[in-house]
Amino acid sequence: MKRIQTSLAGAVFALALLAASCAHVEPFPESEPQQEARYRIDFVEVPAPSLEGNRMGNPVEQPALVFLPPDIAEGERFPVIYYFHGNYQNYLDFHSIGWALLKDMQAGTLARFIMVSVNGACKDRGGSFWVNSPITGDWEDFVIRDLVPWVDANYPTVARNDARGLLGFSMGGFAALNLGLAHADLFGSIFAVSPPTFDETGLRDAMLFWDETRRDNYGRAFSPGEGTAIRIPSMTEDPEDRAIQERWQAGFGGFDRRIAAYLAGEARLRGIRIDWGRYDVPTFIRRCSPGLVAAMKRAGLPVDGAEYLRGHEFNLGIAREQAIPFFLSLWGLE
Repeated sequence: MKRIQTSLAGAVFALALLAASCAHVEPFPESEPQQEARYRIDFVEVPAPSLEGNRMGNPVEQPALVFLPPDIAEGERFPVIYYFHGNYQNYLDFHSIGWALLKDMQAGTLARFIMVSVNGACKDRGGSFWVNSPITGDWEDFVIRDLVPWVDANYPTVARNDARGLLGFSMGGFAALNLGLAHADLFGSIFAVSPPTFDETGLRDAMLFWDETRRDNYGRAFSPGEGTAIRIPSMTEDPEDRAIQERWQAGFGGFDRRIAAYLAGEARLRGIRIDWGRYDVPTFIRRCSPGLVAAMKRAGLPVDGAEYLRGHEFNLGIAREQAIPFFLSLWGLE
């Protein structure tokens, strides 16, 4: 296992001192020294045997960021939030948010927990959607069979489903819902920000919005053909094309099936939250999200949802004000 530990506050302080000496400004007062970071951020490579044999050649070791709270005492264990990024992003996009949250913990304004930023970007930066596909690899299996056991084996986690939360944005929001409903024995809570999901017309809306790259990226995950080819629907009434359309619809759609499978199992989620923006683009996100929340409520799932005056985004404010309080409330760490 490769692991690089960083103390980023120290690096920032050093840069600030250098800038001060060059710009002839007053140095920091001696009475207000920079506080040394007591938290830790690990850049790690996680063994990913579940990805072996993928046709795209995605690596069988995957990077991740692990954010460890300050002042860990011997024997202490912590709940974990797993973060899943958006399409055409990667695990590093959570770096500044996670760092800021660690500083909140060190300042004593935030309860302590572990965060793991999970990579889901393929070799060409396109997204895996964290689903199993012969083209991109078995990314769902990577999370369930490789990543979570590895984190529990290497870090002081509370290794129970009620102490593991899934947080995702956009493509990662879909992944949080998909993985959480399918694996409630591993995960106890879900916070999905602007997740792309389909209602009856969602696929048609998406095909009008997506460019060729986004369309092909989705097809690799949900409609693989031979080799690295994909089967693309023409959106006609031809029976063969209708079968391809059904495969595409089942990707971001099919939540009635997912909910039924969840209810047929024994494990139960403690909480689900779906948030979206009034100005979310693609527009099917803001149209379909309320319907999914309503369907989950009818099925008796512990879900809530809300629309905010924002676009398609995830930032520190959303993390601090909505996502993190949701998990802390469920964990009794408010």
